[in-house]
Amino acid sequence: MTLHPDSIALLEELRKAGEGGALTVSAAREAEVLRHQAFDMPPEEVQDVSRQVARGPAGDIPLLIYTPQSPIEGIVVHFHGGGWTIGSPDVVDPQVRTLANAGSCVVVSVDYRLAPEYPFPDGLADAYAATRWTVAHATELGSSPDRVVVGGSSSGGNLAAAVCVMSRDRGEPDLAGQLLIYPALHHDHDSPSRRLPPEQVLVPVDALMWFWDQYLSAGGDPSHPYVSPLRADLGGLPPAIVVTAEYDVLRDEGEEYARRLQELGIPTWSRRFEGMLHAFLAYARVIGPASEATAWIGQRLRDLFAAQSAGVGSEAAERPQQ
Repeated sequence: MTLHPDSIALLEELRKAGEGGALTVSAAREAEVLRHQAFDMPPEEVQDVSRQVARGPAGDIPLLIYTPQSPIEGIVVHFHGGGWTIGSPDVVDPQVRTLANAGSCVVVSVDYRLAPEYPFPDGLADAYAATRWTVAHATELGSSPDRVVVGGSSSGGNLAAAVCVMSRDRGEPDLAGQLLIYPALHHDHDSPSRRLPPEQVLVPVDALMWFWDQYLSAGGDPSHPYVSPLRADLGGLPPAIVVTAEYDVLRDEGEEYARRLQELGIPTWSRRFEGMLHAFLAYARVIGPASEATAWIGQRLRDLFAAQSAGVGSEAAERPQQ
Protein backbone atom coordinates (compact mmCIF):
# COMPACT_ATOMS: atom_id res chain seq x y z
CA MET A 1 0.00 0.00 0.00
CA THR A 2 0.93 3.64 -0.30
CA LEU A 3 -0.02 6.66 1.76
CA HIS A 4 -3.74 7.34 1.61
CA PRO A 5 -4.55 10.57 -0.29
CA ASP A 6 -5.96 12.07 2.92
CA SER A 7 -2.69 11.29 4.71
CA ILE A 8 -0.68 12.95 1.93
CA ALA A 9 -2.89 16.05 2.08
CA LEU A 10 -2.56 16.23 5.86
CA LEU A 11 1.23 16.02 5.76
CA GLU A 12 1.37 18.76 3.14
CA GLU A 13 -0.94 21.01 5.15
CA LEU A 14 1.02 20.54 8.36
CA ARG A 15 4.31 21.26 6.63
CA LYS A 16 2.91 24.43 5.09
CA ALA A 17 1.86 25.46 8.59
CA GLY A 18 5.45 25.14 9.75
CA GLU A 19 5.43 21.76 11.50
CA GLY A 20 8.76 20.10 12.07
CA GLY A 21 10.77 22.90 13.68
CA ALA A 22 12.92 22.57 16.78
CA LEU A 23 11.02 20.88 19.60
CA THR A 24 10.54 22.62 22.93
CA VAL A 25 8.02 21.64 25.59
CA SER A 26 6.14 24.92 25.47
CA ALA A 27 6.00 25.02 21.66
CA ALA A 28 4.89 21.39 21.46
CA ARG A 29 2.09 21.99 23.97
CA GLU A 30 0.83 25.05 22.12
CA ALA A 31 0.98 23.27 18.75
CA GLU A 32 -0.97 20.30 20.13
CA VAL A 33 -3.89 22.51 21.12
CA LEU A 34 -3.91 24.28 17.76
CA ARG A 35 -3.78 21.01 15.81
CA HIS A 36 -6.77 19.58 17.63
CA GLN A 37 -8.75 22.77 17.17
CA ALA A 38 -8.04 22.67 13.44
CA PHE A 39 -8.54 18.98 12.70
CA ASP A 40 -10.83 17.35 15.26
CA MET A 41 -14.44 16.71 14.33
CA PRO A 42 -17.07 18.84 16.10
CA PRO A 43 -17.81 17.30 19.50
CA GLU A 44 -20.58 14.72 19.56
CA GLU A 45 -23.43 14.98 22.01
CA VAL A 46 -23.19 12.57 24.92
CA GLN A 47 -25.65 12.04 27.74
CA ASP A 48 -23.48 13.69 30.37
CA VAL A 49 -19.99 15.02 31.10
CA SER A 50 -18.93 15.51 34.70
CA ARG A 51 -15.75 16.26 36.60
CA GLN A 52 -14.43 14.11 39.42
CA VAL A 53 -11.14 13.53 41.20
CA ALA A 54 -9.29 10.39 42.19
CA ARG A 55 -6.82 10.35 45.04
CA GLY A 56 -3.32 9.82 43.69
CA PRO A 57 0.14 9.43 45.19
CA ALA A 58 0.78 13.19 44.94
CA GLY A 59 -2.74 14.54 45.45
CA ASP A 60 -5.98 14.70 43.51
CA ILE A 61 -6.03 13.50 39.89
CA PRO A 62 -8.63 15.38 37.79
CA LEU A 63 -10.99 13.19 35.77
CA LEU A 64 -13.51 13.94 33.04
CA ILE A 65 -16.30 11.37 32.98
CA TYR A 66 -18.37 10.86 29.82
CA THR A 67 -21.66 8.97 29.80
CA PRO A 68 -22.75 7.76 26.33
CA GLN A 69 -26.12 8.32 24.75
CA SER A 70 -26.59 4.57 24.32
CA PRO A 71 -27.08 2.06 27.18
CA ILE A 72 -23.86 1.56 29.14
CA GLU A 73 -22.07 -1.71 28.42
CA GLY A 74 -18.78 -1.04 30.22
CA ILE A 75 -16.15 1.52 31.21
CA VAL A 76 -12.92 2.67 29.56
CA VAL A 77 -10.26 4.44 31.62
CA HIS A 78 -8.65 6.66 28.99
CA PHE A 79 -5.12 8.08 28.92
CA HIS A 80 -4.54 10.73 26.27
CA GLY A 81 -1.55 10.67 23.95
CA GLY A 82 1.13 13.31 23.52
CA GLY A 83 4.46 11.68 24.32
CA TRP A 84 3.82 11.82 28.09
CA THR A 85 4.57 15.54 27.66
CA ILE A 86 1.67 17.32 25.95
CA GLY A 87 -2.10 17.03 25.73
CA SER A 88 -4.91 16.86 28.26
CA PRO A 89 -8.45 15.46 28.62
CA ASP A 90 -9.83 18.82 27.44
CA VAL A 91 -7.72 18.69 24.27
CA VAL A 92 -8.95 15.19 23.31
CA ASP A 93 -12.56 15.87 24.33
CA PRO A 94 -14.02 15.32 20.80
CA GLN A 95 -12.27 11.96 20.41
CA VAL A 96 -13.35 10.77 23.84
CA ARG A 97 -16.98 11.70 23.20
CA THR A 98 -16.89 9.70 19.99
CA LEU A 99 -15.31 6.74 21.78
CA ALA A 100 -18.00 6.78 24.48
CA ASN A 101 -20.83 6.67 21.95
CA ALA A 102 -19.13 4.19 19.60
CA GLY A 103 -18.28 1.76 22.40
CA SER A 104 -21.44 2.27 24.46
CA CYS A 105 -19.18 2.92 27.42
CA VAL A 106 -18.55 5.40 30.16
CA VAL A 107 -15.12 6.94 29.55
CA VAL A 108 -13.04 8.16 32.47
CA SER A 109 -10.51 10.53 30.91
CA VAL A 110 -7.47 10.96 33.17
CA ASP A 111 -5.49 14.17 33.61
CA TYR A 112 -2.25 12.48 34.64
CA ARG A 113 0.92 14.45 35.43
CA LEU A 114 3.14 15.28 32.45
CA ALA A 115 6.87 15.11 31.82
CA PRO A 116 9.41 16.64 31.99
CA GLU A 117 8.09 18.32 35.13
CA TYR A 118 6.82 14.93 36.30
CA PRO A 119 8.83 12.19 34.57
CA PHE A 120 8.46 8.43 34.90
CA PRO A 121 7.02 6.99 37.10
CA ASP A 122 4.77 9.93 38.06
CA GLY A 123 2.33 9.81 35.13
CA LEU A 124 2.10 6.04 35.37
CA ALA A 125 1.43 6.23 39.11
CA ASP A 126 -1.48 8.56 38.39
CA ALA A 127 -2.78 6.24 35.65
CA TYR A 128 -2.72 3.27 38.01
CA ALA A 129 -4.39 5.20 40.84
CA ALA A 130 -7.13 6.46 38.50
CA THR A 131 -7.73 2.90 37.31
CA ARG A 132 -8.10 1.63 40.87
CA TRP A 133 -10.52 4.49 41.59
CA THR A 134 -12.60 3.62 38.53
CA VAL A 135 -12.89 -0.05 39.46
CA ALA A 136 -13.88 0.92 43.01
CA HIS A 137 -16.56 3.30 41.70
CA ALA A 138 -17.68 1.26 38.67
CA THR A 139 -21.18 0.62 40.02
CA GLU A 140 -21.71 4.34 40.69
CA LEU A 141 -20.60 5.02 37.12
CA GLY A 142 -23.32 2.75 35.77
CA SER A 143 -21.46 -0.48 35.09
CA SER A 144 -19.65 -3.09 37.17
CA PRO A 145 -16.07 -3.65 38.38
CA ASP A 146 -15.57 -6.62 36.05
CA ARG A 147 -16.16 -4.50 32.92
CA VAL A 148 -13.39 -1.92 33.21
CA VAL A 149 -10.96 -1.57 30.29
CA VAL A 150 -7.87 0.65 30.25
CA GLY A 151 -7.01 2.38 27.01
CA GLY A 152 -5.20 5.16 25.24
CA SER A 153 -3.39 6.26 22.13
CA SER A 154 0.35 6.54 21.54
CA SER A 155 1.94 7.30 24.94
CA GLY A 156 -1.51 6.80 26.44
CA GLY A 157 -1.43 3.29 25.01
CA ASN A 158 1.93 2.83 26.71
CA LEU A 159 0.39 3.83 30.04
CA ALA A 160 -2.57 1.50 29.49
CA ALA A 161 -0.33 -1.48 28.76
CA ALA A 162 1.90 -0.64 31.73
CA VAL A 163 -1.13 -0.40 34.01
CA CYS A 164 -2.13 -3.89 32.88
CA VAL A 165 1.33 -5.23 33.75
CA MET A 166 1.32 -3.42 37.11
CA SER A 167 -2.17 -4.69 37.94
CA ARG A 168 -1.11 -8.24 37.13
CA ASP A 169 2.04 -7.89 39.22
CA ARG A 170 0.24 -6.34 42.21
CA GLY A 171 -2.77 -8.61 42.07
CA GLU A 172 -5.30 -5.81 41.58
CA PRO A 173 -7.32 -4.39 40.04
CA ASP A 174 -8.68 -7.15 37.80
CA LEU A 175 -9.15 -5.58 34.36
CA ALA A 176 -11.46 -6.66 31.56
CA GLY A 177 -9.25 -5.53 28.73
CA GLN A 178 -6.83 -3.08 27.16
CA LEU A 179 -7.42 -0.77 24.20
CA LEU A 180 -4.12 0.26 22.61
CA ILE A 181 -4.28 2.70 19.70
CA TYR A 182 -0.95 3.06 17.85
CA PRO A 183 0.83 2.49 21.19
CA ALA A 184 4.45 3.22 22.11
CA LEU A 185 5.57 -0.02 23.74
CA HIS A 186 9.35 -0.23 23.47
CA HIS A 187 11.93 2.52 23.93
CA ASP A 188 14.45 1.23 21.40
CA HIS A 189 12.46 -1.16 19.23
CA ASP A 190 14.55 -2.20 16.21
CA SER A 191 12.10 -2.77 13.39
CA PRO A 192 11.33 -1.79 9.79
CA SER A 193 8.68 0.73 10.83
CA ARG A 194 11.27 2.68 12.85
CA ARG A 195 13.12 3.14 9.54
CA LEU A 196 10.22 4.61 7.55
CA PRO A 197 11.28 7.75 5.65
CA PRO A 198 10.67 10.88 7.74
CA GLU A 199 8.75 12.53 4.92
CA GLN A 200 6.18 9.70 5.00
CA VAL A 201 5.31 9.80 8.70
CA LEU A 202 3.64 12.26 11.04
CA VAL A 203 6.02 11.64 13.96
CA PRO A 204 9.56 10.81 12.80
CA VAL A 205 11.96 8.85 14.98
CA ASP A 206 13.87 11.90 16.18
CA ALA A 207 10.65 13.45 17.50
CA LEU A 208 9.64 10.14 19.08
CA MET A 209 12.95 9.90 20.92
CA TRP A 210 12.64 13.52 22.08
CA PHE A 211 9.39 12.57 23.80
CA TRP A 212 11.02 9.50 25.32
CA ASP A 213 13.78 11.75 26.65
CA GLN A 214 11.20 13.95 28.41
CA TYR A 215 9.50 10.95 29.99
CA LEU A 216 12.77 9.42 31.22
CA SER A 217 14.42 12.72 32.19
CA ALA A 218 14.82 11.62 35.83
CA GLY A 219 16.92 8.64 34.79
CA GLY A 220 14.18 6.09 34.22
CA ASP A 221 15.39 2.74 32.90
CA PRO A 222 14.27 2.33 29.25
CA SER A 223 14.30 -1.45 29.66
CA HIS A 224 11.98 -1.50 32.69
CA PRO A 225 8.79 -3.42 31.80
CA TYR A 226 6.65 -0.54 33.08
CA VAL A 227 8.48 1.77 30.66
CA SER A 228 8.66 -0.65 27.72
CA PRO A 229 5.76 -3.09 28.21
CA LEU A 230 6.87 -5.09 25.18
CA ARG A 231 9.83 -6.22 27.28
CA ALA A 232 7.53 -7.56 30.02
CA ASP A 233 6.27 -11.07 30.58
CA LEU A 234 2.82 -10.70 29.03
CA GLY A 235 1.32 -13.81 30.60
CA GLY A 236 -1.86 -13.22 32.55
CA LEU A 237 -2.72 -9.91 30.89
CA PRO A 238 -6.32 -9.12 29.90
CA PRO A 239 -7.76 -9.31 26.37
CA ALA A 240 -6.57 -6.61 23.99
CA ILE A 241 -7.75 -4.42 21.14
CA VAL A 242 -4.76 -3.12 19.19
CA VAL A 243 -4.91 -0.53 16.40
CA THR A 244 -1.89 0.29 14.26
CA ALA A 245 -1.27 2.59 11.29
CA GLU A 246 0.76 1.51 8.26
CA TYR A 247 2.85 4.71 8.07
CA ASP A 248 3.76 4.97 11.73
CA VAL A 249 7.16 4.34 13.29
CA LEU A 250 5.32 2.64 16.19
CA ARG A 251 3.51 0.18 13.92
CA ASP A 252 5.70 -2.88 14.41
CA GLU A 253 5.90 -2.76 18.20
CA GLY A 254 2.11 -2.62 18.45
CA GLU A 255 1.74 -5.57 16.12
CA GLU A 256 4.44 -7.55 17.90
CA TYR A 257 2.63 -6.97 21.20
CA ALA A 258 -0.61 -8.27 19.66
CA ARG A 259 1.13 -11.35 18.25
CA ARG A 260 2.75 -12.17 21.59
CA LEU A 261 -0.60 -11.95 23.36
CA GLN A 262 -2.18 -14.22 20.77
CA GLU A 263 0.65 -16.72 21.10
CA LEU A 264 -0.08 -16.83 24.83
CA GLY A 265 -3.73 -17.57 24.13
CA ILE A 266 -4.93 -14.14 25.25
CA PRO A 267 -7.93 -13.02 23.18
CA THR A 268 -6.73 -10.19 20.95
CA TRP A 269 -8.23 -8.17 18.14
CA SER A 270 -5.65 -6.38 16.03
CA ARG A 271 -6.01 -4.30 12.89
CA ARG A 272 -3.59 -2.27 10.82
CA PHE A 273 -5.17 0.67 8.97
CA GLU A 274 -3.46 0.84 5.61
CA GLY A 275 -2.23 4.15 4.29
CA MET A 276 -2.77 5.82 7.66
CA LEU A 277 -0.45 7.96 9.77
CA HIS A 278 0.21 7.98 13.49
CA ALA A 279 -2.56 9.80 15.40
CA PHE A 280 -4.90 9.67 12.39
CA LEU A 281 -7.95 9.53 14.67
CA ALA A 282 -7.04 13.00 15.94
CA TYR A 283 -7.43 14.33 12.39
CA ALA A 284 -10.90 12.96 11.75
CA ARG A 285 -12.06 16.14 10.03
CA VAL A 286 -9.71 15.49 7.10
CA ILE A 287 -8.91 11.74 7.36
CA GLY A 288 -11.89 9.87 5.93
CA PRO A 289 -10.96 6.35 7.21
CA ALA A 290 -10.92 7.67 10.80
CA SER A 291 -14.68 7.07 11.00
CA GLU A 292 -14.21 3.44 9.93
CA ALA A 293 -11.53 2.98 12.59
CA THR A 294 -13.76 4.48 15.27
CA ALA A 295 -16.61 2.17 14.30
CA TRP A 296 -14.28 -0.85 14.39
CA ILE A 297 -12.94 0.10 17.83
CA GLY A 298 -16.46 0.66 19.14
CA GLN A 299 -17.64 -2.74 17.91
CA ARG A 300 -14.64 -4.51 19.40
CA LEU A 301 -15.28 -2.82 22.77
CA ARG A 302 -18.91 -3.92 22.70
CA ASP A 303 -17.81 -7.45 21.79
CA LEU A 304 -15.38 -7.46 24.71
CA PHE A 305 -17.97 -6.17 27.18
CA ALA A 306 -20.52 -8.70 25.94
CA ALA A 307 -18.08 -11.57 26.35
CA GLN A 308 -17.21 -10.38 29.85
CA SER A 309 -20.88 -10.15 30.79
CA ALA A 310 -21.48 -13.66 29.49
CA GLY A 311 -18.51 -14.97 31.43
CA VAL A 312 -16.79 -16.37 28.34
CA GLY A 313 -13.52 -15.55 26.62
CA SER A 314 -13.70 -13.27 23.61
CA GLU A 315 -12.31 -14.54 20.33
CA ALA A 316 -9.63 -12.76 18.32
CA ALA A 317 -11.29 -11.47 15.19
CA GLU A 318 -8.22 -10.46 13.23
CA ARG A 319 -4.48 -10.90 13.31
CA PRO A 320 -1.97 -8.14 12.62
CA GLN A 321 -1.44 -7.68 8.91
CA GLN A 322 2.12 -8.17 7.73
